[in-house]
Amino acid sequence: MRPARSSAIALGLVAVLALTACSDDDTDPVTDPAASGSTAPSPSAPDDAMSGDVTFTATEYGFDGPDTLPAGKVTITLVNEGEEPHEMALFPVEEGRGPEDILEFIENDPELNSPPPPWVIGEGMGTFAKPGKTADPVSAKLEPGTYLAVCFVSTKQSDGTPHAALGMISEITVG
Repeated sequence: MRPARSSAIALGLVAVLALTACSDDDTDPVTDPAASGSTAPSPSAPDDAMSGDVTFTATEYGFDGPDTLPAGKVTITLVNEGEEPHEMALFPVEEGRGPEDILEFIENDPELNSPPPPWVIGEGMGTFAKPGKTADPVSAKLEPGTYLAVCFVSTKQSDGTPHAALGMISEITVG
């Protein structure tokens, strides 16, 4: 599979799972993988890669966490201290791209029905936590570059507006 295609599939999967998993509170961890915490499997990373463990805290409508991460294997835990469900989709973007590009993407497709934009590159990862819960940690090998952490969840409280459009986007440098 080509890298650009796999990143599109990974990001699309994270967004679709988050949107469908968060639409109702009666999820079953057996039939709904998002109900247990993580919305994406942990991509494998070599044991000899530089590693780092990091926690991000989600609230309405932002992430609290580092703005830099080490390249190599990174394990992320998402703690949801908010009153709404939140996800953190973390994906690499082309040099010069940032939060404003995600906002434009959402403005052009508020239902998030289109595939990820072509400036999303490489592999991404994602995790999801219900209000007051901590998601299972997810790990991935991150290459150096610019990444965006985005919550694509939309809720009834915000008239279906994705949390990213309300400011839940962080730019992270991996290096």
